[in-house]
Amino acid sequence: MRTGFGGGMLLGVMMGAALSIMAEENFKWDRSLKAMNRAGRNIGRRAGRAYMAIRHMM
Repeated sequence: MRTGFGGGMLLGVMMGAALSIMAEENFKWDRSLKAMNRAGRNIGRRAGRAYMAIRHMM
């Protein structure tokens, strides 16, 4: 379980870094912010589901 959780954390960190780099390079702030909000909501939902699944397994 710990290895899987660590992999998920690493993936989340990498996704966050990629989103921040894309936002810095993209000067159309309103569009990039809307895209980031949409992606953030999806990531949050998936992270919440994964967290609940991990808690049930423990």
